[in-house]
Amino acid sequence: MESQNILSARFLLKESWQTYKTKFAVLFGILSAPLVVMVLSYVFSEMLPPLSFVLLILAGLLGWASQIAMIYALKTQGLGVLEAYRLGVSKLLSVLWIGILVAGNLISALAIPFIFGVIVLSMQQAGMFESSKALLWTLSGIGILLAVLGVILAIYLSILYQFGTYALIIDERRGVNALSLSSMLVKGRWMTVFSKLLVVIVIFTLPVIILGLFMQNQQSLYNLVQSVVGYLIAPFIVAFMYHLFVGLKVGKDVSVDDTDQKNWIVGRSLFGFATILALLLFLIVVQKTAYFPGLKDKLEVLKVQTSSSTK
Repeated sequence: MESQNILSARFLLKESWQTYKTKFAVLFGILSAPLVVMVLSYVFSEMLPPLSFVLLILAGLLGWASQIAMIYALKTQGLGVLEAYRLGVSKLLSVLWIGILVAGNLISALAIPFIFGVIVLSMQQAGMFESSKALLWTLSGIGILLAVLGVILAIYLSILYQFGTYALIIDERRGVNALSLSSMLVKGRWMTVFSKLLVVIVIFTLPVIILGLFMQNQQSLYNLVQSVVGYLIAPFIVAFMYHLFVGLKVGKDVSVDDTDQKNWIVGRSLFGFATILALLLFLIVVQKTAYFPGLKDKLEVLKVQTSSSTK
């Protein structure tokens, strides 16, 4: 079967539906655990708030593990609920590490426009644009352009690394290696993957929107129905992503080691988190400015010099 057919929305939906029906029992068995704990948390919310809080945290962890367990259930024929959970829990830290790397990369995409904005805002607070509003508007325009480019880059990277968890579980890649494989599979077919992810978004959001139109005045019932719909749709979405990932691998040599891509992943992640650290240090300095009169004097001198030069 041709790669184009394998990656077509029609084929993916058909295969996902077939998998959904075949693996129905184990997939819903996996999802039942966090759902039951969530219900118990709601039941004890008024009688025993501390217990309810603990159960809520447990439900969150189980929900996280259930997503991994479902991928294992799709990968391994005949895998039971308990064994899928055991494997899912064993990979929680690995999935967390992938999430941290992706977060660092997304932050790096927005870092430059954010830093630029902080600098311009600080200059404005110091009164450096009082005699030159045109410069302020110019810098603001540049800041908006950088922000738009940063958002576009963040979206691009989020799609590029979308299959990091699937690479971890299906191909047993870890961390940077998992993201490198995801990047290799998506590159050159970014729009194809993006369009398929839009299909997933529509599948998940369309029923919720339709229900919202009919239940505008019944918020409690709407929340309940929304949870049930999410419970029913979640396994289908995991199956869809699974088949998309498998389809992307057809005709690809996944044994190739892309060192350059790995370096970019690590470098962007370090830059992203370094930006957060620098921002925190900057905010601390700004808060302490009142205790550093010399710094304030220098800002005043710079303000006078700027005004004189513009005149």
